[in-house]
Amino acid sequence: MSHISDLQHLVLICSAINFIDASALETLEALFADLNSAGVWVYLAEVKGPVMDQLEKTDFVEKLGRERIFLSTHQAMLALGCN
Repeated sequence: MSHISDLQHLVLICSAINFIDASALETLEALFADLNSAGVWVYLAEVKGPVMDQLEKTDFVEKLGRERIFLSTHQAMLALGCN
């Protein structure tokens, strides 16, 4: 059985997210900060254009790192060596 301490990477598949408001963004930032401090790297996949536009209007993308945002889940898995 795997433990949370064994977790190194988390890919959040965002295909069902159509809009993100300030409250949701604040929650995501706090969650990602907590996970990063626990040694878990967070990635986003399948972020819709309008949602990405909203994220880019803030410093979220800069904080997360553009290299941790993927067009598809498949690309994310390949980048993480899960082929």
